[in-house]
Amino acid sequence: IDMPAVLRAVGFQCVMTAQTREEIAEAMEKLKNVRLGALVIYTHQGSRENLGRPTVSPVENKKAMMEKFQNQ
Repeated sequence: IDMPAVLRAVGFQCVMTAQTREEIAEAMEKLKNVRLGALVIYTHQGSRENLGRPTVSPVENKKAMMEKFQNQ
């Protein structure tokens, strides 16, 4: 799926893509002053060899996130 094309088709004024930290930082800086912008970040499939298993459930993650938002 061509996500940048989809985003443009639904009305995003500025759509940027990035693959590296530098490209992400540059795109974020440019998008700061754009009313309706999007950043598509391309990543590599797979995971690190030393990536551990989750220690909390998705429901616990949701509750923690909601609590954090409420406390701000």
